[in-house]
Formats: sequence, structure tokens, C-alpha cells
Amino acid sequence: MNERVFKRTIAILLLLVLLGGYMFPIPAHAETGWVEKYGNWYYYDENGNKVIGWLELNGYKYYLKPESSGNIAGTRCNGTRLGTNR
Repeated sequence: MNERVFKRTIAILLLLVLLGGYMFPIPAHAETGWVEKYGNWYYYDENGNKVIGWLELNGYKYYLKPESSGNIAGTRCNGTRLGTNR
């Protein structure tokens, strides 16, 4: 392999390594527990899956609406309104 081909190969490999994070991003750690997104609250289990339907947690029961992908908009918990119902 001549020097010119070698340098070009190294340059291409370096470029791929530098751009690799954009082309193939490493997923961040999964969210767990209560998470607020865009004014709505969601609950994610220990595997990072969004929970829908009934959730019992620390002696409280929550209904996470399937029709709204699991948010608890408009729901009250101990007198506190969680999220909005829009």
C-alpha cells in the first residue's frame, strides 16, 4: 500500500469515528419513575417503558390514560392537580 492510499484510508477512518456519534448515537440511560414532558406527567418502569392503565405505587393508585399515551393530565393526587387536560 503506498503512502497516499494509506493517508486517505486513515483520514476516512478518522472521519467515520468522529461522525459516528451523529450517525449512530449511543442511547442515553432510560428514564424511570415520574417524568414531566411538555406539561404532562408520565411514569416509566425500571426498564424505561412507559406505563399505561392502573399503577399502584407506594400505597397510591394512579390511572395512566392509554388514550393519551400514559399521561395523567387532569388527574388529582392528594389534592394536587397533575399536568393539564389539553
